[in-house]
Amino acid sequence: MADIRTGIELVIRAKDEASQVLQGVGSAIEGHAKQFRMAGLAMVAAGGAITAMLGMAAKAAMEEEVGISRLTIAMRNVGLSYKNVSGDLEKWITMQQQKTAISDSEQRDSLSKLILMTGNLEKAQNMLTLAMDVARGTGRDLAGATQLIQYAYAGNWGMLERYIPAIKEASTEQEKWAMLQKLFTGQAEEYGKTMKGQMEIIGLAIDDLKEKIGGMVMTAIAPYIEKVTNLVKKLTEWADAHPDLLRKIVLVTGAMGGLLLAIGSVLLYSRLLCRALALLELHLPLW
Repeated sequence: MADIRTGIELVIRAKDEASQVLQGVGSAIEGHAKQFRMAGLAMVAAGGAITAMLGMAAKAAMEEEVGISRLTIAMRNVGLSYKNVSGDLEKWITMQQQKTAISDSEQRDSLSKLILMTGNLEKAQNMLTLAMDVARGTGRDLAGATQLIQYAYAGNWGMLERYIPAIKEASTEQEKWAMLQKLFTGQAEEYGKTMKGQMEIIGLAIDDLKEKIGGMVMTAIAPYIEKVTNLVKKLTEWADAHPDLLRKIVLVTGAMGGLLLAIGSVLLYSRLLCRALALLELHLPLW
């Protein structure tokens, strides 16, 4: 009997010790799981933020590339070469941005139109300067102010007089140009000196930095674009040639997705299962 009692005590003691061990394991898992979860969330957030930032930077760089391409073609169509003057021209555009808080992209778009109209880069730059002053002086955007300058250049002063009645006081075209300059010269730079203008200039500088980063991203992915395009083309051709097989693949993929969802749910709640086991009494056989 003593041996039996001793055996029972040993079993009970083992049961209690096992329960304590499981409780400790459950607590340890729970503590580390919280840390891992926090670290995982932080890494996911950081990775998402970096990916989004690089994506936006690449998008900004692509938009700038389109603007430069448009300006290049406009200059080429009137016998000018963007490549030959790009260094000085881009420095001038950047300087205007820093003074007026009008973005380089807006300037390139307007400059493209003015070059096509005048056929002369220097004259187009002078008109762009006046357009920026008119934009800030009237509260219009640069595209709208550029259109007014185009009307004036074409001799359609009636459109300007509708928006700027003071020009009616001038009789000749030369006097009207002089009146236009007198009314608005310096408006753009004065705007750039205001607090609002300074904040916009800072924002544009940040945009320029994004464009530079985006340019690096574009350079890095450029060698793969053609390969990816060809791969997508081949996959599309294969899908068109094998519609039945594609349907089966889609069904199997959907089933796998459901299975992974189920397994993932079990793994997600595994910590709770461990905790529940630690709290349960172990039903060990006495004999």
